[in-house]
Amino acid sequence: MNPNLPRTDLPHASRGAEVYTVFEHGEIQIAPDRIFRGDKLVLDPGVEKAGYLAISLDGGRLKLRATSWVGFIPLNEHVAIQVRPRVPISVMHELLSHVASGKQRTIPLGYYGYGQGELRPSNLTDLLAGRLIHLAKLIRLNGLDFDFTPETSTGVTLVGTPLPIQTRLQQLITHNPTVSVSRAWKRTVDTPANRVVLATLSHLYLAYRRLGRAKGAPAMCSALAEAKTIFSRVHINDRRLKEIALTPMGQKCARRPEYAEASALAIAIFSGAGIDPTERGALRLNPVVVNLEDTFECFLRSRLTELLAAHGLGVFDGNINDAEGHQRRLYRHPKLRDARNIEVKPDIVITHNKKTIAVMDVKYRPYGGKVPDRSDVEQVVTYAGVYGARHAIIAVPQRPQGKPSVIAIGKVGKVNVSVLAIDLNTTDLTGELGRATEQLMDRVAPHLRTGT
Repeated sequence: MNPNLPRTDLPHASRGAEVYTVFEHGEIQIAPDRIFRGDKLVLDPGVEKAGYLAISLDGGRLKLRATSWVGFIPLNEHVAIQVRPRVPISVMHELLSHVASGKQRTIPLGYYGYGQGELRPSNLTDLLAGRLIHLAKLIRLNGLDFDFTPETSTGVTLVGTPLPIQTRLQQLITHNPTVSVSRAWKRTVDTPANRVVLATLSHLYLAYRRLGRAKGAPAMCSALAEAKTIFSRVHINDRRLKEIALTPMGQKCARRPEYAEASALAIAIFSGAGIDPTERGALRLNPVVVNLEDTFECFLRSRLTELLAAHGLGVFDGNINDAEGHQRRLYRHPKLRDARNIEVKPDIVITHNKKTIAVMDVKYRPYGGKVPDRSDVEQVVTYAGVYGARHAIIAVPQRPQGKPSVIAIGKVGKVNVSVLAIDLNTTDLTGELGRATEQLMDRVAPHLRTGT
């Protein structure tokens, strides 16, 4: 076993589990007896099939290599892997805000219990909780969702629309001819959308409170309690938190991004991605993992859609074939039946006046500033040929020091090949994207930049 490898012994529901910490795409070595039983590899089926880790044997040594999946990944009851992102948590928040809930997965296996000691592994539940707190503050800033509900009033003063029959009955009952019954519409924030957010905050608050004074728990508990006060006029049943949190918000709130994202987080947390405070003496953590390759792709497409629209360019998803997509077939005039339905799927398609000017494929892997892999170049150049684009671009999440955001590689036939390097390890992601967009415009549509 590698003595320099971070290792932590954590209490498990039945036996001790070793937790190894590694960064994305990093390698670790594990003693074979921890995941082998005889000559059989013992891994949880959900982890083995998903491809969260690459496993190999090298000279009798067992090697595990992390991929683009990050999160807390239990392999079996003896071993778990904590794969940490290389990007700052603030950048992870930004990346996740552009990703549909289906891009993150829950590993639905047994549970790993954590007592109330000081030790607690960092996990993406902290990230989800922090994001929900941020969304709650945005909701307060932009105004809570509201509705109008009828309220009946009885008294001497008329409020709203009079109700003659109810008024007459009330006068007969009270023997008071001056009393009246009326109905008025009252504004309320006790709506399904606000109940979804409050129920999810309450669920997380209960979970973190049960962690006691474990590392980071008191601060998170305090922040969740403060976020709950934003919804002080909303009423929920604490015994029905999951049912309330998974209630549809309605079309009106679906158009508000902070509510739509809060709903997606609620689904992720209550589907098992979060921590479950139902176990006595321990917390149940069904681990959630996020594929940063998918996440980076969704994020980049979403932000380029916003930034390039200001220059009159359209951005589409080449992976789908609908109003928001731009998928095409590989062969224009296929001669064989099997060739008819072969599709090309560039991650990003950039258009101007309905004409494709650039195609982009997103690769979430380290980049040192050299010529990209030949297979990646051939793939994106093929995309450009099918779409008739003059620019083929490979997007990566790392920009070498001193290099521009857009790195010209050369020409393949009439197609210009470039690399779009976005530095995710930055504290100013907005500025990084702004500079990258300007250089991308200079590369693919300079006439729109200069006005010529």
